[in-house]
Amino acid sequence: MRYFSLILAGTVHLKLTLLALAEMWLALLGFFALASAAPTKQDTVRFLFENYCKFPVYIREAVGEHPGPRPRERCAGYGETQEKILPAGASFLGQIPLLKDSCGHSVKVARKPLGPVYQYEFTWARENDLMWYNLSHEDGNPFTDVRRSFSAHNDCPSLLCEAGNDGRACDYSVQTDCGRHGAMQGSLCVMPKMLQDMTDEERLEYNEKHALKWEDLEATGN
Repeated sequence: MRYFSLILAGTVHLKLTLLALAEMWLALLGFFALASAAPTKQDTVRFLFENYCKFPVYIREAVGEHPGPRPRERCAGYGETQEKILPAGASFLGQIPLLKDSCGHSVKVARKPLGPVYQYEFTWARENDLMWYNLSHEDGNPFTDVRRSFSAHNDCPSLLCEAGNDGRACDYSVQTDCGRHGAMQGSLCVMPKMLQDMTDEERLEYNEKHALKWEDLEATGN
């Protein structure tokens, strides 16, 4: 009898041990699933804007309230920054990172303080890992006399509006997406000859190196 009791006790102990190991394994699987789903430091992209014009422009950054595919969620960066002045010939690196969260981003550019804005709109979709972007004159069209361009990075399609085009041939709903991730780049006016002679990689490296930080730009007070 004692022999069978020992066997029974050993069996119960083994089952409890296996159950504990199974619970630990499930907990680890859950942890890794959450870790892989959460945005990491590498899951961010910055917007680089280049003002090649001979006049300053007035810029704001904005993020939509809800991601389109998940309207019950609230975007982490929801809201709009104060307006700042970007000098002629200068570039800036946006302060709001683009996350893979399907939240709509917009860099709004005006010709005068609080004036009508031309928009560079973009999103990084969590659902399919694509970057979507377009130009928009929905809330203003103050730059029809200058060149406007937007690209996700060197290997993705570029959107281009030449001077004189009112946007109907190149703005929203002309849009594109990209399955590879890199710097989002927008520009106004024709780039200097020095930059035209560079390769795409050299030009991006030069502009990023000389870009002003958001905190370095002068605010308009609006």
